[in-house]
Amino acid sequence: MNTSELTHTKPAVMCFSGLDPSGGAGIQADIESFASLGCHVCPMITSLTAQNTENLIQSYPVDSTILEQQADIIINDFSIQWIKIGLMGSPAVIDTLVKIANNNTTLNIELDPILAAREAKQLAGQVQKEKITHQLLPLTFLVTPNSQEAHELAPEFKSLADCAKQILDTGCKHILITDCKPNTNSIVNQLWNHQGIVQEDEWPRLPDTYHGSGCTLSSAITACLAKHKTLLEAVTIGQSFAWKACQQGQPLGQGQLLPDRFYWRPEHEAC
Repeated sequence: MNTSELTHTKPAVMCFSGLDPSGGAGIQADIESFASLGCHVCPMITSLTAQNTENLIQSYPVDSTILEQQADIIINDFSIQWIKIGLMGSPAVIDTLVKIANNNTTLNIELDPILAAREAKQLAGQVQKEKITHQLLPLTFLVTPNSQEAHELAPEFKSLADCAKQILDTGCKHILITDCKPNTNSIVNQLWNHQGIVQEDEWPRLPDTYHGSGCTLSSAITACLAKHKTLLEAVTIGQSFAWKACQQGQPLGQGQLLPDRFYWRPEHEAC
């Protein structure tokens, strides 16, 4: 990837996500990905979590009134065109995000719908899923669920094609479903719009598992969109960035590897 073309300007992006104390996922994964691709992040913490590279124990939502106040003063101060949303934490936070979007209609939203932790701990109950489906998705430019999350957002359908259509019918413009063929030697990601599949990409499946890989991908795509790349360019660059970051992942904890989101920087630049 030629990163030089992404560093001429530094757009400000507002990012809503949870705080992961391991530093692998959540808001730190977002900040590192955006910074690596030449964006400035205005971070909004939606939830405090107790987790590490092995397990997520609990999520503690932040007061939504704080988020609304933070977002209002940042939007009044910065030229924000893109919002990236990850872990939302509570129905009240979703209500606040919808209010922010409706009050600032020029904002573009990329949604990474984090619904469960890897050990199947649910992070979004039925009320949250309904609010996502009926209130947030209609305001979303791009949603990036993995195949499991796509099925959770459209539980009445078995095929991912039907899930994609149902999610798009909510009003969101595009959906990138990742790992459409689990338990294979490759990862297949499909980008859909209302006309069908726009782009399908296949990547070799790496041998390990990675903490924050989805956050890395969604933030990388949003960074490219904020830098005025087309959607197809952003999805292509974002996938390459996330795959290479995971390929260079490091076993800093006892569980999943942590992606190296600055993999492209020569080691001799470090102090």
